[in-house]
Amino acid sequence: MIWTALVVCLLIIAFFALAAILQYADNKKTAQHVLTYFAKNRVYSSLYILHNDQPVLEYNSNKVMPLASTVKLILAVEYAKQAAHGLINPETLVSLNDVERYYIPGTDGGAHSSWKYDLKDYLENSNEVTLDEIARGMIQFSSNACTEYIFELLGGDRINASLAELGMLNHTSIFPISSAMLASMYVHDKEGLEGKRLIKRMREMSQEEYMSYACILHNILKNESDSATIKTLNRKESFKRSIQKLESERLPSGTTKEYASLMNKINSATYFSPDVQKILDRLVGRQPSAKSQYTRIGFKGGTTLFVVTSAMYGCKKNGETIEIAAFVNNSTGTENLWLRNKFDDFLATMMRDDEFRNKVIEKLASIAN
Repeated sequence: MIWTALVVCLLIIAFFALAAILQYADNKKTAQHVLTYFAKNRVYSSLYILHNDQPVLEYNSNKVMPLASTVKLILAVEYAKQAAHGLINPETLVSLNDVERYYIPGTDGGAHSSWKYDLKDYLENSNEVTLDEIARGMIQFSSNACTEYIFELLGGDRINASLAELGMLNHTSIFPISSAMLASMYVHDKEGLEGKRLIKRMREMSQEEYMSYACILHNILKNESDSATIKTLNRKESFKRSIQKLESERLPSGTTKEYASLMNKINSATYFSPDVQKILDRLVGRQPSAKSQYTRIGFKGGTTLFVVTSAMYGCKKNGETIEIAAFVNNSTGTENLWLRNKFDDFLATMMRDDEFRNKVIEKLASIAN
């Protein structure tokens, strides 16, 4: 018994020591390592760069790939359009309870909690927030609950109609992606399927059926005040890696070419009407530092265990413009942890360092061709 306990203790120590070593190695990785990953994993990656409105790199850029939260840019555009046209009022007050009906604990990396923490002083005196604040929670904090509320407000038909209006013809349909996280357990309970049988059922169902379950669950959450469905379906089994892989594969998908082109439209400040542009600048844009070479920047990213995506734009003080979209969809997810931590740095380094951006273009263009 003593020797068994000793062996177990040694194995535990070895496990945590290995984890610490791997974490240390991951922390040492840089934008250069992300470039190396793209070069060695073309099948999993895609990158498109526009410079002064001209494409300078097309690396697997027409490959349709899952988007994760980067898809929320489409909701931001439709929100801005409806607000500018007077169909919705950004200053309308909404009960926080109506937003939190859609909150599924443990599924957004703390994004919703971070949004609420940012509002903590305001929420001490009120349980209501403006529509614009909810839209900010969707884009700047990536709150899934805020996204579901905005989805319901705008309407799925109008959101999907925006895709054609923006020329994003390769984009798949957008649906309530957070509610969809409950779909596997909903089918589990409804049809009495478990384990491999459940995985097989979820894998073989059509995308249309999967989206219909997402919409059913979205409507259930909208009409519940006690989160009963979330409490029932958001259980340990739903966080299994096999389930999360299925959910990633089912996400709305698009191409880096179309998302960089969308960022180009926003960055131009002329494609949309002034009223729409003002709202997009407020939601998607970020304030450059005083020392920055940029007068305007903006971005949105998203991640799952298997997907890392990001789209970014910037306009320099000299008028030079750059838009970048980069996607990774690794079916094994073995390297996604460090990629998630270094992805934004990869894009930011390309934005601020012409030499590094040219290096990326040269290296990946030679592979693409």
